[in-house]
Amino acid sequence: MAVREAARRPDGIFSGRRKAEREGAGQDRLDVFCGFLREIGRRLGKPVLMDPEGDYGHSVLGFDVEADRVVLLADPQVS
Repeated sequence: MAVREAARRPDGIFSGRRKAEREGAGQDRLDVFCGFLREIGRRLGKPVLMDPEGDYGHSVLGFDVEADRVVLLADPQVS
């Protein structure tokens, strides 16, 4: 079930967005990115890791060759 989210713009007009659609679009982009990591890892036969911008050396997501899938390597840290 989609949830409507209303927001008032500076000109006083309300605009609505479907929260479920917005979250679905984010999941679609994540699925594409994971597919990209998986394809590179499979072709190279090596792990492919993703580090957060500005926090290099602390991978949070990557392709695991033995598992043949993209895995979460660390819980994200919120500061």
